[in-house]
Amino acid sequence: MSASSRPLRPRGVVQGRDSVRRIDWRSRGVWLRIGYGLTAAWMAFVIVATGNDVTHPLFGYLFTVPLAGWVAGLIAGRVVARLWPPRSEGG
Repeated sequence: MSASSRPLRPRGVVQGRDSVRRIDWRSRGVWLRIGYGLTAAWMAFVIVATGNDVTHPLFGYLFTVPLAGWVAGLIAGRVVARLWPPRSEGG
């Protein structure tokens, strides 16, 4: 099968046994999608909960909470990468 005729798979999805699609949790793309989804969900929650009133105290956290989440995710990713290096293909 040539490269141009192979079906495309989203990044982070690997073909498992019996043609079952599994998520590759070590893939950066999977974690980016999770981060984007959580950021969008938080922003939607704040806008709905405050009624789009910029004077509401919760509205002050619209960008602070996602930014803190992204920074925490970057730090956690570095720590995990140092503690658990990638598995070798031969072993």
